[in-house]
Amino acid sequence: MSETIMSASNIRQLLPIALFGFSFLLYLSISRHISVRDDSVPIDGSSAPSRQRRLLYLRRSIGLLLLGLLPLMVVWLLYPDPQRFGLRWPTAPTVTRLVGWYSIPTLAVLLFLFLRPRYRINIKHYPELQITEWSTRDIAWNALSWFLYLIGYEFIFRGLLLFSLIEVAGLPYAVAANTLVYCLAHLHKPIEESWGAIPLGIVLALTAFYTSSMVIPLLLHTLLAVGNDLQAIRAHPQMHIVWSKSQ
Repeated sequence: MSETIMSASNIRQLLPIALFGFSFLLYLSISRHISVRDDSVPIDGSSAPSRQRRLLYLRRSIGLLLLGLLPLMVVWLLYPDPQRFGLRWPTAPTVTRLVGWYSIPTLAVLLFLFLRPRYRINIKHYPELQITEWSTRDIAWNALSWFLYLIGYEFIFRGLLLFSLIEVAGLPYAVAANTLVYCLAHLHKPIEESWGAIPLGIVLALTAFYTSSMVIPLLLHTLLAVGNDLQAIRAHPQMHIVWSKSQ
């Protein structure tokens, strides 16, 4: 009887990890068929950007659905306390510690964005939309779509996977495993991004753990993604931001 109870307990611990694997692989299987960038098409003002917008927003919406809403529904149905997976507002023993876990990583992200040499900005892969003139509306929609996509991404990585691994293996092994998977998820991107996923993954995982929430990692990741796109637009010789209609 005790073996049966232990077995049931193990299944409940391992199920979220299996759910992560299923949801993430399902997203990869679908998103790989949605190609936004087409380097054979020159960057211009033709109809190509409209098609790119639709595909990009579609792919990021699918990410929100498969990485966020789908596993969230399963967690909500099977677990009476879904807050255990980081679905709560940030908390900490003291206000000072909470502010520290928000302000210090935020400062690190901002320093990276502003101090990174211009030649290190990857304009070959970013931004994903090949638009010569970026209006404020384009920037807003790009930021919003990043935020919605990263809700699902951060929930499945720094929520579902991380806190499930902590229950199974403890904090050090959980952070190491979470960071490894996060790094592997970037292998299809430039090698600098894969290496950069290691320190970023560690910071996001520790921030999620010490604030018991995925909210601050979500905000940090969104800041990094949107800030990187804005820098890439400014660094790209064929792109610029149009701040007003008169321009």
